[in-house]
Amino acid sequence: MPPWQAGDATCPEQAREPRSSAAAPASRSLRPDAPDFRNRRDGIHPELRTILKDAGYVSSRLGADRRAMFFSGRTREWNIVARANADWLNIYTFVCTVPEEPGLRARLLEAAMRMNQTMALTKFVLGEQSLVLELDYRMQHCDVDAIRGLVSLIYSEAEGYYGKLFRIVSGDDVLEALDDPSLILAP
Repeated sequence: MPPWQAGDATCPEQAREPRSSAAAPASRSLRPDAPDFRNRRDGIHPELRTILKDAGYVSSRLGADRRAMFFSGRTREWNIVARANADWLNIYTFVCTVPEEPGLRARLLEAAMRMNQTMALTKFVLGEQSLVLELDYRMQHCDVDAIRGLVSLIYSEAEGYYGKLFRIVSGDDVLEALDDPSLILAP
């Protein structure tokens, strides 16, 4: 279930507050001045569109409730997607397809979970067919600078971890051996 639809019990504050209007019949943003966006025709949070534009990002509408931004990286092209409701912002990017072979799938899952231990705001989420890097952030804290930082964080972490994950997914032990720290020669 997507994080903007499910409550997250990792924090007592989050355990008490549902993340979406679907989970709570008449919940509104914690900001008293925030308008109710659940009844908008296009489904996208109008502040998100404005903040992305003000932050200097060119985004395109993706479905009824998401905005997509495209970036060229060292390793590949990245499609970073932002989704928001009145309470939460979710930014994510597709990283790779999950291999069908159980051994490679288990190695990918283990590597993603190890990487999750080192990341503060972002996390890898493993689906049945894809590995996604995502973060959730309160809309009440979003402004132009926060959006720039969050999009930059998703992009830099996806770009940084992609090489290792690709070597695992490819199943090429020679490529994966390049990550072995024992291969580093001391001066």
